[in-house]
Amino acid sequence: MPGCPLLGSGDREARPHRAADRTRLCEAFVKRQKNDLSDAEAICEAAQRPTMRFVAVKSEAKQASAVIFRTRDILVGQRTQLINATGGHLSEYGLIAF
Repeated sequence: MPGCPLLGSGDREARPHRAADRTRLCEAFVKRQKNDLSDAEAICEAAQRPTMRFVAVKSEAKQASAVIFRTRDILVGQRTQLINATGGHLSEYGLIAF
């Protein structure tokens, strides 16, 4: 939700002491009966607040650059997994590859 930037699971695990901040920032957006209508209403309410910070629109070049970086990260990770798996399989036969 745009009005609650601190709700990511990685943030919760990385900084557990910030739970009170998350509650304070997002308390106004908590509603029961979770559905599309209440989500849209909360987004509209959050966007109309004067203290709401908006994110600038990225250019096509920046988006393309981000795609390239993410793709490279995925490929590097897959290459590492393949190397580790191959080394593990070879070690089952008594061969130490690296």
